[in-house]
Amino acid sequence: MKIYKCILVCVFSLLMSACVVGGILTDGGGGGGDTPTVTATVFPGDDLVAVTWDSTNADNFRVTRDDVEGVFDGDGVGFVDTNVDNGTRYCYQVAAENTVAALSVLSTTVCATPMAGAVLTVTDLSLSGLFTWDPVDGAVSYNLYLDGSFPGPFPNLSKGMNKADGDDEDVLIANVVGTSYTWTGLSNNCVTYPVKVVPVDIDGNESEAETVIKYLEPDTEGILDASFGTDGVANAGGANGTFYGVAIMEDDTIVGVLDGDNSILIGYDDAGDTLWDISFEATMDTVRGMAVDSEERVLVAGSDSGNAKVCRFIPSGDVYVLDTAGFGTGGCYQEVTPATHANAIALDSQDRIVLAGQTGVPQQITVWRVNSDGSGLDGSFAINGSAFSLALDNWSYASGVTVTTATTLTGSEERAFITIVKQDGGGIDGGYYLQLTDAGTIGGFLDITPMSGGVTGVVRLPNDHLLTTMYDTATAGAYMQEISITPIKNHGLFPYFLGGTNEVANGVSLDCHDRAVVTGRATAGAEMMVFRTDEVFALDADFASSGQFIYPSPNPWGGNGFVIAFDSRGRIIVAGRISTFLSTQPVLLRIQ
Repeated sequence: MKIYKCILVCVFSLLMSACVVGGILTDGGGGGGDTPTVTATVFPGDDLVAVTWDSTNADNFRVTRDDVEGVFDGDGVGFVDTNVDNGTRYCYQVAAENTVAALSVLSTTVCATPMAGAVLTVTDLSLSGLFTWDPVDGAVSYNLYLDGSFPGPFPNLSKGMNKADGDDEDVLIANVVGTSYTWTGLSNNCVTYPVKVVPVDIDGNESEAETVIKYLEPDTEGILDASFGTDGVANAGGANGTFYGVAIMEDDTIVGVLDGDNSILIGYDDAGDTLWDISFEATMDTVRGMAVDSEERVLVAGSDSGNAKVCRFIPSGDVYVLDTAGFGTGGCYQEVTPATHANAIALDSQDRIVLAGQTGVPQQITVWRVNSDGSGLDGSFAINGSAFSLALDNWSYASGVTVTTATTLTGSEERAFITIVKQDGGGIDGGYYLQLTDAGTIGGFLDITPMSGGVTGVVRLPNDHLLTTMYDTATAGAYMQEISITPIKNHGLFPYFLGGTNEVANGVSLDCHDRAVVTGRATAGAEMMVFRTDEVFALDADFASSGQFIYPSPNPWGGNGFVIAFDSRGRIIVAGRISTFLSTQPVLLRIQ
């Protein structure tokens, strides 16, 4: 046991240049002829107190403990007192002697209480971590730390801490009087927090006893975040409509775009309060999609007076304004072909804008690629920037678009992948997938009929496949499907019968664990829902109730979710609407 304690003192003593020999910390140094000086320091541990000193012109030291002399007499830079009991306070003085000049001086008194280490228990791994530990004899408080031996960074927005890579210092989370602490503001963005608790005695000394580090990976529970808006829900100040787009900026500002009586772009802070809002009804009377480019400029797609249109908004001070000087005409590009509409928007690596929608009556699926500055259609794409007015069936339309990289026999290129809802005039009766090459020609096509529903959302998987969402009116079920790009091929259809009779899967996104998070509607009341899957696309039982979160609509007309986004802490932002008999209210939910 003594050998272990000697080795321990070698680790935690700040002043030693050699190890403890027989309970003595040695440095091999000697004294001189001038008056000696000495400063003493104590380090409590488990059933021990290490006493060290820093001195000049001294060659012998005598230690007094609680006014009893002779605890130690000799040279070196310290000693370990093991004749102690945990929880008892001991006070020491060190006399430094210069035997040549027969001079001596006493240090100030230093006190410490030996203490065992604390054992941390984590009772909650949600975004508010509850930590508990058993009391330690001799401790009057406890320091909770992020351990410095583990590489960062560790984001913690609520405390303003961000441990940088390469920094090996412990980061103090809190000093706690008691044996529990709730740490709010954790992140579930695949962040591992190495946490430890260290007892502190009445003199402010931390126990040097061995501590056990808990490595924590918080996760979302699937409950509304009550710190956001009103009980987890933010609205648009009484506006009527639907949120069809949402994005999270680098500073965690939430930007949503709604379509309704007015077309409005709204910015929200972390509390769900409105920072700013821009009404652009006079510019675009129908809104359906939103994207954010590499410079955090917001692009909104839809139509105005029956013509497909995209507008760009840029930050100006603390608000966003229409980019009238840098994009298109007056901040927008508008398609000249009548009876056109853009339902979805995506950006390629050059920030060129891909719009997907329809043209004419009956509807024909159409895809446009617009120059990044909005100056016009990209002439290198399809026929003069437009592809390709394909009438698969009357009233079919493009519902979603993403830009992804496809590997071909000659290399790789970016391609637009389009999801399509098939209609025959009597209702929705299937869907298609369509892939367009960088030049705008057909790179692949897949018919998912006879499913009597439509394809609504799409996201890219880590294996370079795509994951789409859809619904089937015949079975009243929500579905996802895995699709390869080249060749375009079905790799699995995943049904989700969530207990209702009117289920639809709309928006989909992947969290940092590559789990699919989907929003849409479910249950007989058509209520707004979110579900999360595991890595094999089965419902994740650790999320909400058996994998599914239902927002209980305050009225019998229900609601619907359309878009999913994640903030920097991994909280889920859901954009959609809830409906009443007379109106439709746009809402944002934040789920933690």
